[in-house]
Amino acid sequence: MFVDLNEYRIFLRPGTTDLRKAINGLSLFIQNEMNHDLFAKSLFLFCNRQRKLLKIVYWDNTGFCLWQKRLEENRYPWPETDEDAKEISMDELKMLLTGIDFFKAHKKLSYSRVNSGEKVPHFNGLKVPLLGKIKQDQRSLFSTGLSSGMNPL
Repeated sequence: MFVDLNEYRIFLRPGTTDLRKAINGLSLFIQNEMNHDLFAKSLFLFCNRQRKLLKIVYWDNTGFCLWQKRLEENRYPWPETDEDAKEISMDELKMLLTGIDFFKAHKKLSYSRVNSGEKVPHFNGLKVPLLGKIKQDQRSLFSTGLSSGMNPL
């Protein structure tokens, strides 16, 4: 059965997965290790260690579906850690399937203001001046203040 993928959330399992597993093994992994609802409108993506094999598992209201693609040349771009990715968009899935490594794209920056021609980045909700412009004696106060929870500014 074909499904409207625009209605589905897409979850990617970072790192390597033993893709000798089929629908039953991957379904148990989704439920027990990833803690996701198998019967929600979701696609679950897995990749092997060589980054040449990709499997997608989903529920289509009548049964589980398993989609597989093996690359003959090249490798899939794939995140190693949970911080890299968990949920991706449909556009990102399309990029992944065509080999575009969106995981290494520029990350979104957040600034509050421009000060004397310098941007002031945020760090855990704090406005942090750039370290290159801080005097040496302020650096020690800055590092101890962050570790103790104080706001050094």
